[in-house]
Amino acid sequence: MGLGDTPILRVLDFFMIYEEFDYSMTDIAKHAGIGYSTLKLF
Repeated sequence: MGLGDTPILRVLDFFMIYEEFDYSMTDIAKHAGIGYSTLKLF
């Protein structure tokens, strides 16, 4: 059983993969496949 595919898990997955780089919030939202406004909620 997986943890699911929620926006917060997508963001955490993004940070685990790209931890060595610095990204803007727009880039994070784009690469994580979530909306910018959703990311701002976190």
